[in-house]
Amino acid sequence: MIKSKFKLQYIPWFLLMVVLLIIFYLGLAERIYSLIYEEIDITTSLISLFFLLIFLIILGVLKEFKYIKVHMNSQKLIWFSILAPFGKTINLKNYVGVMKITEYSLSGETTSLYLIDKEWRTAGKINGQFYSNFNELMAGIDLEEVKNKNHGFINYLKLLYSGRMKIKP
Repeated sequence: MIKSKFKLQYIPWFLLMVVLLIIFYLGLAERIYSLIYEEIDITTSLISLFFLLIFLIILGVLKEFKYIKVHMNSQKLIWFSILAPFGKTINLKNYVGVMKITEYSLSGETTSLYLIDKEWRTAGKINGQFYSNFNELMAGIDLEEVKNKNHGFINYLKLLYSGRMKIKP
């Protein structure tokens, strides 16, 4: 069994994001309360939209931060994240391959691994930016690498923001 190891620099960053998520959730809840029970004005509405947008952005960032276990003999992958605190089990036998993508961010160039299901869609993402043993995780997922033939900026953005894209075999 292979367990993911987080890079130490991302643990305080993760904790900060969780605290910010809670703060923006409380701010959003207070704004929604004031919209419903108090006099509605445009400023309150705009502030509520701002809190909602920031909350969704932070949640989107935190969903990439996963604790992963790869069981090589049973070909199962289990990950725990803020959206799946009790874990999500994936049977790797239900996937046809993996696709490696190079992504660019403020911290530099990183490799991400996407699982490809039997309908040739990307179904799960492991972001190499957060793990010190990312190569070991990739080796533990014993699936064939699929080359992406859907090149282009729009498809790159689909992968980056939604994590879902149809792959041409």
